[in-house]
Amino acid sequence: MIPVMKVIKEHGGEVNKKTLINEMIRISQSAGKMLARYQKQTLELRVENKQAQGVVSEADIASEKYVEKELKKLLPEANFIGEEGHFLSGKDVHEKIPSGYNWIVDPLDGTNNFLAGMDYFSVCLSLCEGDHPLLGVVHRPILNETYYATRGGGAFLKRGETRAKRLEIAPLKRPLKECIVSTGFSTEKGIKRDWEFDSFKKILKSTRAVRRMGSASLDMCLVAQGIFDGFWEIGLAPWDVAASGVICEEAGLQISDFKGRPCRITDGEILVGTSHVNYQIQKLIGSINKSR
Repeated sequence: MIPVMKVIKEHGGEVNKKTLINEMIRISQSAGKMLARYQKQTLELRVENKQAQGVVSEADIASEKYVEKELKKLLPEANFIGEEGHFLSGKDVHEKIPSGYNWIVDPLDGTNNFLAGMDYFSVCLSLCEGDHPLLGVVHRPILNETYYATRGGGAFLKRGETRAKRLEIAPLKRPLKECIVSTGFSTEKGIKRDWEFDSFKKILKSTRAVRRMGSASLDMCLVAQGIFDGFWEIGLAPWDVAASGVICEEAGLQISDFKGRPCRITDGEILVGTSHVNYQIQKLIGSINKSR
C-alpha cells in the first residue's frame, strides 16, 4: 500500500488532500459520537463526582485509542502524539517534536465542560510535518459542527449534512473597544501566573467583552468564524493549537506570540486575530512582566 502522503506529494495534492481531510473528518465525527455517549454517563453520575471523573478519563482514553488506530491506517509511518501521553510527555512536548509526519491529537478538548454537560468540547486532529500543521480538523460533537482546513486550500465549517461554508475573515481595522475576545487560564492547570490575571484585567477594560469558554481549540475556531475577534492564552500544548491553528491561518488570521513574532505550536503561548487586533492586544500586554 502506498502511504497517502506519498501519493499526495507525487500527484500535486488536491484530490488526495481532499480524500485525507475527509477521512479525518469521518474519524473525528465517529470519536465525537463516542464522547456523546460517555457524556450521558457522566450526567447520570454527576452526584458521584469521583465516578464521573472516572468516566471522563475512560472517555479520553477510548477516544484517543480509536483515533490513533484509524489515523495509523491512513498514514502508518507517521508518529502519533496525543494528549493522553502515548509518545511524549512533560516538557519533551515543547522541546522536541519529531521530524517527518506527526499526527497531533487532542481526543477531548474541554474536559470540564464535558463533565458539566455543556456542549462546548471538541475532538482535534492535525497532521503536521515536524511541528508545521498541514491539515486540521476540530469537531464539536453535540452540535455536529466540524471546522477543517488544508494548508493552502482554505478553511471551512460544515454543519451536519449541509454543504461546507468557507471561512474568510476580512482584515478590518476594528477598534479594540468594539471587539469580543476570548482567553483561558493555565492557573487552572496547576501553574500560578499572576501575569495572566493582569493581562486579563487590562484587556477586559479595553474591549467590549472577554469570554473564558474552556476550550482553546473551539475558541480559536470561533475567531476563524468571526464570532470572536481575537484569542490569547499561555501554557498551551501542541495538541491544543495544531488543528485550530491551521484553520485560523487559512481563514486569513494572524497567529503570533505576544510580541508579534511568528509562533510554533510548541511555543506555549498564542495570540490569534486580524493583524490590527493582534497589534492592539500586543500593546496592552507587552508591558506586563510575564515572570510574575
